[in-house]
Amino acid sequence: MGRSSIDLYSNDIGAPFPEITSFAAYVGGSPTNISVGVARLGLRSALLTGLGEDPVGDFVLRFLEQNHVETAFVVRKPGRRTSAVLLGIEPPDRFPLVFYRDNCADSELTIDDVLAAPLGEVGVFQFAGTNLSREPSRSATLFGAERAREAGARVVLDLEARHVDRFTVARPNPRAQLATLLDDRLGAKLEQLRNRCLYVAGHARVRDLAVLQLHVSSIAEHRRIDLVHRSEH
Repeated sequence: MGRSSIDLYSNDIGAPFPEITSFAAYVGGSPTNISVGVARLGLRSALLTGLGEDPVGDFVLRFLEQNHVETAFVVRKPGRRTSAVLLGIEPPDRFPLVFYRDNCADSELTIDDVLAAPLGEVGVFQFAGTNLSREPSRSATLFGAERAREAGARVVLDLEARHVDRFTVARPNPRAQLATLLDDRLGAKLEQLRNRCLYVAGHARVRDLAVLQLHVSSIAEHRRIDLVHRSEH
């Protein structure tokens, strides 16, 4: 459940962003990538996301269908846009990203959208930290995680911490939303998540994951939560 986008990758490997001459079009977003990867491995996967009623949304939907992802729960959001990401490729360690998520459709997922999805039948429910950056997707995601957990599904949160500064535009402090998961000041939000999540994944180089590890250790007696570090790429 969560983010979907058209991803435009630079065709000019090594070129600084201002010197890029062309891009190749792909589909991205953490939950979208995972749903496609699972389908390619021969398992059943479905995606709950929002797309605009625009040609970009048509592009994403066609890609999902071609990769045998169940799209019955992909919701078209009138008046909203399918998000986009532009990526430069400057090996070995520069991969600049530019996100276009103003008025994006996947942030408009609602509890009604969740109720329309068969979360009681899934084995794993995965969502991304971006879902929590704004309403109504935040409340819808927490509701969906609780529903899936009660049905016996494994619930997986991908923090997506590497990108959170680019997503959070509603508050003066760009890390405020991530802090709702990691910071003692707003630790109650982690309390909301602790009984919903079996696994928590995040970027290994994110400094604040050490804080999350402390929270996870303190609640280990209540529920097993594995902190899974992933590599840069």
